[in-house]
Amino acid sequence: PEWVNGSVMNYWIKHPTHGATGLIRDAFLWMSTIAPLNIAMTWGALCIELLLCLIVFVDRIRLRALALYSGFFLHLGIIVLHGLWSFSFIMIGLLLFYVPRVQVELDNNNYKL
Repeated sequence: PEWVNGSVMNYWIKHPTHGATGLIRDAFLWMSTIAPLNIAMTWGALCIELLLCLIVFVDRIRLRALALYSGFFLHLGIIVLHGLWSFSFIMIGLLLFYVPRVQVELDNNNYKL
């Protein structure tokens, strides 16, 4: 039920070892009191991770770019919220290798995918 109602974010924000500190903790605790925002933070992280695991099967450059940027900002958020620098940098680096490369050729001022 913690994932369904979004309360899992409260647990991670308040976690004694990996939780947020100082003003960041206060800001995220305040955001977690707003139910729609709390649910969006919880389910947003899950949806981004699901998008990342399915992106290898997608051939559209815009969806791949969306996955790359979403994963990038998710892991930047992990740095801000949890202070896990090394984990986040490793994951961002792996994203650059994981999201399939796309070659875009310019042909008569139109992009071909």
